[in-house]
Amino acid sequence: MSNHADQSVTNVASTALNFSDVYLSHLSKIKACIRKLDHKAGFKRSTDQTDELAQDFFTKVWADSILDYFDPSRAKSKDAILAYLYNHLRNFYSSIRTKEIRYAATKKRLEEVSTLGLRSNSNLFGTKHDEDTGFCHDIKKVGKAFVRSLRGLEKKAWKMFIHDEASADTVAKELGIGRMTSYRLKDSINSKAKMYLKGYYAGSLTLN
Repeated sequence: MSNHADQSVTNVASTALNFSDVYLSHLSKIKACIRKLDHKAGFKRSTDQTDELAQDFFTKVWADSILDYFDPSRAKSKDAILAYLYNHLRNFYSSIRTKEIRYAATKKRLEEVSTLGLRSNSNLFGTKHDEDTGFCHDIKKVGKAFVRSLRGLEKKAWKMFIHDEASADTVAKELGIGRMTSYRLKDSINSKAKMYLKGYYAGSLTLN
């Protein structure tokens, strides 16, 4: 191995990179890369959200054994490990942003229909809410139907995700569950919300 290759792998003796070592040495760098990608995308993310996304990325790196495929002989940059991780991060980030955009759109609509427990004169719909009682009646039915469809932990988590805008980590701590379980809950709740919203706006949802 050449001196250049030795430097590019930051003193890692072989291609079998140690996950813990890479995590400790590159976590802050990955966070900086996420902020850079957010800036390019015109998206503002809180520090906690950046931390959470970086943790999620490294979870994927570990779960998919991504470091096992690192090849120092192909290294061309000063920090070859970072360059290698960044290539994977870009794809991961693109996938996450797509989900975030879809979730934001779904959340916005769900806030319009999940009126269970809210007073009928809520400001959620503004003046139109008081003027169009037929629309409000249907909206309340959609919200109730959505809530009735929830099962198990979904019933405890949906308000935290939708109304409180809590992160998966926060919900995990509140409910005493694992992070991955919390993420699965968020995905299942979001999927059900989209199903009911799509049915309502398409006119195919039967309201009893």
